[in-house]
Amino acid sequence: MLRFIALPVFFLIATPALAQGVQGNWACRSASGNAGLLTIYGSSYGFASPTSGDKVSGSGAVQGYTDGVAFLDGQLKATLGVEAGRTVTVDSGAGLQLETSTEVLMLCTPL
Repeated sequence: MLRFIALPVFFLIATPALAQGVQGNWACRSASGNAGLLTIYGSSYGFASPTSGDKVSGSGAVQGYTDGVAFLDGQLKATLGVEAGRTVTVDSGAGLQLETSTEVLMLCTPL
């Protein structure tokens, strides 16, 4: 009986990021080429730049929304000013567009 109660409760309290399909690993590219790997799970993210010692690499918190996630803190927000990851449709299917308040910085595709 407890199993039947616990499952619906989980779905009620699951973070919006889980529900929106942004959870997982993403390969990100900027206009200048490779930008790094982004991982989003629950309300956390990690970003790894291909350049050793790059200050953009690090982790932080996200909050899920109907069309993606908001970056609440961490290196992407502090270093590049990334505020949102918006879901978009690209040639290969799903995409996640990383944006500041004024421009699109990167396009990420699922790995």
